[in-house]
Amino acid sequence: MPDIFDEVSEDLRAERAQAMLKKYGGVLVAAALLVLAATGGWQGWRWYQARENARVATIYIDALRAADRPAGADRDAARPLLSQVATDGSSGYRTLARLRDAALKADSGDLAAALALYNQVATDSAADPLLRDLPPEPRFYFVHSYHLVCDDATDVLTWTQYGHRFASALQRGNIWGTQFHPEKSHKFGLALLKNFLAL
Repeated sequence: MPDIFDEVSEDLRAERAQAMLKKYGGVLVAAALLVLAATGGWQGWRWYQARENARVATIYIDALRAADRPAGADRDAARPLLSQVATDGSSGYRTLARLRDAALKADSGDLAAALALYNQVATDSAADPLLRDLPPEPRFYFVHSYHLVCDDATDVLTWTQYGHRFASALQRGNIWGTQFHPEKSHKFGLALLKNFLAL
């Protein structure tokens, strides 16, 4: 059976809780709104990055298709696209675009410009360490017909177009992964493995 002291104690706790809520209620609401705004901003930034990566990937794939055409005006259309990727893309796309553009310049006989692009890649500290110093026009060996679907496009280091577009190399923090087999990819795979061991 409750006594008078329990009722007074309960009333006193309710009064104190109400006073605390009046005193700090605004701060609690502001903190909750700040957490919601920060979470929304972070999610918005991730969405924006994924959208930009997809846009640059499309440009890069168009450039690769143009570069694979026979020499001539159609093939030259790849250069402005590769330059756009090198300017707008993330470090992975920037590196791949420079390597492909250097290969095109070397094929056309402009060895000085090709060497300058190779040197840009070699000295670019923003370039992913896994992709630095790869030989021109890197090609890698895929042996299977399945592929990974990455939920977060910001983790995709490289995309490959073969039948359809898929993530072929991923990186998050200190974790790297490839869909292809570097150990079966001749000098390109050896260079990639060398870079991996140097991480």
